Amino acid sequence: MNTRTNAHPAEAISVEGPFTFSVSRNLEQLLKDIDTNLFSEVANRSMNRDTLTGSIGTEANTRAAADTTLTNNLNTTTTNLSNHTTATTAHGSDGNVVGLNTLTNAISTHAALTTNVHGLTSATGNIVGTDAVQTLSNKTLVNSVIDGGRIMGHNVTVDDGIMIDGVDVGTLPGLITNEVNLRSTEFATLSADDVTLRTAASTAQTTANNAASAASAAFFR
Repeated sequence: MNTRTNAHPAEAISVEGPFTFSVSRNLEQLLKDIDTNLFSEVANRSMNRDTLTGSIGTEANTRAAADTTLTNNLNTTTTNLSNHTTATTAHGSDGNVVGLNTLTNAISTHAALTTNVHGLTSATGNIVGTDAVQTLSNKTLVNSVIDGGRIMGHNVTVDDGIMIDGVDVGTLPGLITNEVNLRSTEFATLSADDVTLRTAASTAQTTANNAASAASAAFFR
């Protein structure tokens, strides 16, 4: 046997709270409040989803553009570094960049050179060292003092100002000429006896002069 119980309307069923989204005290109104809030939440979430999707898309585009910029900057930096490594001028230099090892080697090579430096060429000769043992040619000494040693060879020309043992050898020819002229003048005024005596003395003097000349020639040889 079926027994049917008449149901009460929803608005006749009371409910007790409290509820988060409703202050209703009957079931029908409570269900309406829940439906309204549920629909509003679904709509809000759909709106937020669209906004979030747009934001994600914008962020992705921004990041892609930033990645492209970063890649381009990195490539430019790499190229600049590569160019800088092979550059011959850099850092404000007014000439070519020279490596330290290259410069050190060049200085060492220059220090060892004896010709082709400082205006000298292989045709003009080598550098003259103060203590080096060298043979010099085509040199002119002016107002110089020769301290020791000897002059070798023939046809040596000595100018004024060359001192040997305190005597300016450049003036010797003039002194000898003056001495001869003086003796000739004195000889013209001598008597016969004086001439004989002076002739002997002159011969002795000539012999002495020849000996001195021979000694001088041996010194300059």
